[in-house]
Amino acid sequence: MKKASRFRRALSQTLSQLHLITSRNVWKSNANAFAIPLFVGFWQWFLFGIALLVLFGLSLGWEYQSFLAFKNSGYRADISMVYATVLNQYEKTSDRGTYHVLKLRMDNGKIFYTTTREQIKNLLHKELRLNLINSKVGFWDYLRGFYAFSVYTELLPTKYGIKERMRAYISKQHESPLLSGFYQTLFLADTLPFAWRNNINALAITHLLAISGFHYGVLSFFVLLLVYLPYSALQRRFFPYRNAFFDIGLFTLACGGFYLLLLQNSPSFLRAFAMALFASFLAFCGIRVLSLLSLMLIALLLLALFPSLFFSLGFLFSVAGVFYILLFGQYYGFVGLKNLLLLQYGTFAFMLPLVHAFLTPFSPYSILSIPLTLAFVAFYPLSIVLHLFGIGGLFDSLFLAFLDVSLPVAHLQTPPALFGAWALLSLLAIAHKRLFVLLNVFCTLAFLWNLILFWLK
Repeated sequence: MKKASRFRRALSQTLSQLHLITSRNVWKSNANAFAIPLFVGFWQWFLFGIALLVLFGLSLGWEYQSFLAFKNSGYRADISMVYATVLNQYEKTSDRGTYHVLKLRMDNGKIFYTTTREQIKNLLHKELRLNLINSKVGFWDYLRGFYAFSVYTELLPTKYGIKERMRAYISKQHESPLLSGFYQTLFLADTLPFAWRNNINALAITHLLAISGFHYGVLSFFVLLLVYLPYSALQRRFFPYRNAFFDIGLFTLACGGFYLLLLQNSPSFLRAFAMALFASFLAFCGIRVLSLLSLMLIALLLLALFPSLFFSLGFLFSVAGVFYILLFGQYYGFVGLKNLLLLQYGTFAFMLPLVHAFLTPFSPYSILSIPLTLAFVAFYPLSIVLHLFGIGGLFDSLFLAFLDVSLPVAHLQTPPALFGAWALLSLLAIAHKRLFVLLNVFCTLAFLWNLILFWLK
């Protein structure tokens, strides 16, 4: 009875603390605790800019040395020998016939494509040794991903590491390879099977399947929920001198780092983890993290460390998404169900002109991405738990029914004038709430205009 009463008392205290943390008034009153400026005065900003330029120069030099090593890796000047893993494999048909396209990742993380007209077996996730013709591959092509014709390809023996064992474990829980491929994409950052692409694009939920900062945030939130209650009880009794915020933050980062190693340095999750590291550093220093200035500093630091991000759409979309979340929080905050729903709609509408400037698939069903994104917050950790217990096929019938439906899609692109107006309004909305409201109206009208164009097609 005493143990039960202690548990109830600890639970009551924890819930009270969580209520205080999430209380609107307390949040506002404590905001100044995280308002220490990172730099004071012109010269500190100037030195930071110089440091970024030096770091960018060093990173670019490192990439160039990697490029030279790639160019000189073969038996002659115009041939490169590389070891790479097959990320995707599909067929394409042209006037010259049918051929296979392979998307591969080298050991250093660089992505490239090659083709073959030979009849080949399924090479997905296999490791190959290739000789590539590199005469048309320049340094900037090397950074952003390139195509090279292969003159020799050798299949290497399969290495059964932890990732391969996890793929096999997931596959055993599903009858259809399409379903196991879906969860392998969701958990291991594998390439999504082509059969899913149309409906996923129609619902505008590609961001839910590409492991990135959103997934890191969801996982971190549930790790926090699992750890906070037992750790806070232990801390109060045995080591009250410890800082729970610091300790739990470090544990969450450690879990993220372990997952990054498991994914074998997935580029999108690596970016998210690097952003989390820098944001945690700012928070532990007492500097306000949830600010547009912090986002700018993190983005600039990542660009200086990884120059290839200049060519990454995923990085652009990620930074833009966080920008609009912080912009919304600047005027309305994040407390309350109403604000949460408005935030989901706002992020969907704000990103629409940007996404369709580069990716053209549009469907009226894309509006469903708002409730689906909210549902995903619960589905993602739940699906992980179900697979850990060997019952990951619980939702298979639902997903198979989803695959049987073909959602209509039209290809629409944001006109340059509309894109320019959207970009200008987005920047001006930083200065005044009325301009932010105008941006909301503008993006809503852009969505309605896309609906009209969809039905006219």
